[in-house]
Amino acid sequence: MPRQKHELVHYFNFSLHEEIMIVDTQSQQTFHAKVVGLDRYLETLAAPNPNNPLQGLKNSWISYTLTSEDAPEQWGNRFWAVDSQGADETGNPRLLELQKSFYVASNQLMKPEGFDYDPLLSGRVDLAVEGEALHSHQDADAITAQGHLATYRNKQGEIWAEEVFTSAEGVPERMVFDALFSFEYERI
Repeated sequence: MPRQKHELVHYFNFSLHEEIMIVDTQSQQTFHAKVVGLDRYLETLAAPNPNNPLQGLKNSWISYTLTSEDAPEQWGNRFWAVDSQGADETGNPRLLELQKSFYVASNQLMKPEGFDYDPLLSGRVDLAVEGEALHSHQDADAITAQGHLATYRNKQGEIWAEEVFTSAEGVPERMVFDALFSFEYERI
C-alpha cells in the first residue's frame, strides 16, 4: 500500500471523538483536545498536470476539527489537524517536504509580507463532513461544503492560508489560518 511509508509524518489518522494530548513547543504547555469533526477534502487545482498540461490536478486530504478548553491562547478553542495534501492520482503526498500540521486561526487578516501564492496547494475544495463543521450544508443524506482555498508559503516553509465558503444564507465567509509544524502529541 503506497501510503504506508508516509504514515508517520504525513497522516494523523485520528478518529471522530478521539482525545489527544498536545505539547505546544513554544510555551511547553501540555493541553488536551478532542476530535469533533472530520472534513474529507477533494481539491481541484488549476496548476498544470505534468503528464498533460491541458489538465489540472486534484489533491485530497482529511482535516480534523479539534476543540480544547485548556489550549494556549495562540491555539484558540477550535483548531485543525491537517494531513498532508495527497495527490489524488496516487494517494501519496504531493509535496513530500510538507508534513502534517496543525492550523490555527491567524491574527493576520491579509496575506503577510514575504508569502507567495502556491498553486499546488490552492484551488476549489469540496468537503464531505462528519461531526461538527463550520460552513456545512445538509444535502439529503450527506453533509457537504464547497469553497476555495488559497495557500501561501514563505522561504522558510511557513504557511498562511485563506478559505472561503458560502453560508446557508448565501454570504461568502472567509477564514484565515497559520500552520504550526513544530508540535508533539499523543493519543489518550
